[in-house]
Amino acid sequence: MTDQDPTSSRDVIFISHAFPEDNEFTRWLALRLAVEGYPVWCDLTKLLGGEDFWRSVEKIIRQKACKVLFVLSESSNAKDGTLQEVALAKEVAKQNNFEDFLIPLKIDDLSRSHINIELKRINYTSFEDGWAKGLSALLEKLETAGVPKNPNYSPDAVASWWREHFSAEQGLLQQNEEHLSNWFVIESPPQKLFYHIFIPGISRMPDPVEGEMLFPYQPHGNGILSFATADDFTNEEQLFGDTHHFFIADLLDDEQDTFIDAMHTRHVIINLFIQAWTNFVRQRGLETYELANGAFCCYFNKDQLEKDKITFTGVDDKKTWRNIIGYKSIKSKIVPDKNVTGTSASVPSRTCVRPSSSPLIPMFCSPMMGKPSGLTRTGCIGSR
Repeated sequence: MTDQDPTSSRDVIFISHAFPEDNEFTRWLALRLAVEGYPVWCDLTKLLGGEDFWRSVEKIIRQKACKVLFVLSESSNAKDGTLQEVALAKEVAKQNNFEDFLIPLKIDDLSRSHINIELKRINYTSFEDGWAKGLSALLEKLETAGVPKNPNYSPDAVASWWREHFSAEQGLLQQNEEHLSNWFVIESPPQKLFYHIFIPGISRMPDPVEGEMLFPYQPHGNGILSFATADDFTNEEQLFGDTHHFFIADLLDDEQDTFIDAMHTRHVIINLFIQAWTNFVRQRGLETYELANGAFCCYFNKDQLEKDKITFTGVDDKKTWRNIIGYKSIKSKIVPDKNVTGTSASVPSRTCVRPSSSPLIPMFCSPMMGKPSGLTRTGCIGSR
């Protein structure tokens, strides 16, 4: 047989997980499946006091389970108890010729190369990109397999179970929550944008002298746009005749008639910030590399910092560190570490500039950032 007969006595979805490390996910999953009408068994929702845990689990897997969901994580991947349940599920599937009897659910960044040999050849359902997305894929798989539902498992049943086991205070809470990020705030964003017009005979900015850092600028018409004044660009030769300044807030206001529209203004501002950030990291000694999409990544060279490590304050307010150099097996070459962070406040090894959809740019991301600010994102220099 290729799958279980829905009319058989196997009508329970069994969830195996690491206790207590994966409890939160497992409880959430069990209740979500129950809301969908699936009979679910896991130690967090249906293990009665006084039961012999292992014998009870073995009986369910051998006689009652139509599917065994294995919550695959770094913890469950190394625990004897959960791996015994995996071995038992594989044995039952082999004896009964069940297809997809054991379904791993990958919930963290456990690398494929480190997955236990018992699970190497079994395709897993990923919950790494979001629990809701993973649940959707799992429900589709259960529906396709014809896993039976039970009217006794419903939203009302789940609500009743929750009230019985938890107080009202443990439900949804209306309160503020700190959002962690690795973005820098621009505390004093520029208020004006200057339009410097070249004098006759000048059509472009001169090439910078070796080691000289020019203020960011954007060519426009017969001049340049910049946050810097004409005096900031003054060297030995005169470049500009007339100079006009405009308030950025006015330029970004679609209701006002200005010499450049709001969309163009936004692109100019983004470009100026990109130049400013690139100049900054180069001044600090980092190397830059332009990606195919035009974004710049920056990285450290080997031995640029002591022991090739950065120390910083993590999300738990404790000092920690991160390597900024990694090793690539091909030709044994040393390359900049490509491992970067997502929403946590760890230190990314590369930083590239990218705009957001909002017209203002009050924030930056930084590879040196530990504790974040909590302002709303409107633009950033973010990690890739």
